[in-house]
Amino acid sequence: MSVVLTGDVHHAIGAADQSFTDRSEAVLAVEYAEIAARHGLKVTLFFTGKAVLANGNEARPLVGMKHVEIGG
Repeated sequence: MSVVLTGDVHHAIGAADQSFTDRSEAVLAVEYAEIAARHGLKVTLFFTGKAVLANGNEARPLVGMKHVEIGG
């Protein structure tokens, strides 16, 4: 059996949880994926189209991570 973590990555929408950081969700997703890798976990991240347009370059490191699957 394996564990796969999932998560959503949004553009800046002013959500309450976004008020706790000054970094984009895309940057945080990369950090999240790096932590998951250290623990041998796979990750599926679902991006909104606006997040890709606004923060695609920040999310680019995810593309090369073999344990990460990107959806939308």
